Amino acid sequence: MIGNRRYWKACAKQFLSGKWGIAILAMMAAPALNTIGTMAAIKLFPGDSFLAWLLGEAFLFIVSLLSMVISTGYNFMLLNMARGREYRFGNLIYMFKKGSDGVLSAALIMALIDTVLMIPFYYMVNMTAPAAETMEAVLEWSQPIMYSALAATVLGVVIKLPFAMAFYILADNPQMKGREALKKSASLMKGHMMQYLVLQISFIPLMFLSILFLYVGLLWVMPYIYATNTIFYMDVTGELKETHKKHMHEVADWIPKELEDTAADKELQEQRTGDDYNSEA
Repeated sequence: MIGNRRYWKACAKQFLSGKWGIAILAMMAAPALNTIGTMAAIKLFPGDSFLAWLLGEAFLFIVSLLSMVISTGYNFMLLNMARGREYRFGNLIYMFKKGSDGVLSAALIMALIDTVLMIPFYYMVNMTAPAAETMEAVLEWSQPIMYSALAATVLGVVIKLPFAMAFYILADNPQMKGREALKKSASLMKGHMMQYLVLQISFIPLMFLSILFLYVGLLWVMPYIYATNTIFYMDVTGELKETHKKHMHEVADWIPKELEDTAADKELQEQRTGDDYNSEA
């Protein structure tokens, strides 16, 4: 890798320059789908019965898988921007056209990890109850539930960290199987997981500022985070290094030619000056 946090963020800002509008609108597609899915689930499966809850959760799970396909299309759009290629809103459905099986299978594996880690939380929420209806009893009952949710979140981050690049890999290789993408991501992330984790932590202050300003700032912060992750992916795969080498070769080829042209111009100018002097004499 050739970069660090400042370098990746600077590159992200550079390729987003003049493209913030489309980056923000496209970023909102997957969350919008999830929101519509939640509203549809409430309408389609009303009531408090276990069956209504189960069907609603199954419906939302399917919607979340579809949103992952769109999110991978967003990764494809950002890669096109970063590489100076053509990009458009149609990139969001790119994976539906080229093959979404890999994305769906990878998303299923990631969702399975989250579900297993959340089993203690689900058990305590659904199978236990406060010993009494007093505030003290409710607080005593809720504390282990919060701890289990926090533990599941932390473990989820740690366990899924090696797979952070999987959906970028699938954006570049739509026909790849999900398990292969996860394995390749784990291979790429060897020795770089702490760098990636620290990179994500560095965005926390911006997230807090966005919350203070009624979440409006997230419209800029989230594309910025995704764009920086895109640059990180390009760096960890060696693409940035190759681009840098190519640029350096172009500069090396350009400099001698410019020097030769400058020397030739100078020699020609001297000849003209001499001719003018001779003619005057």
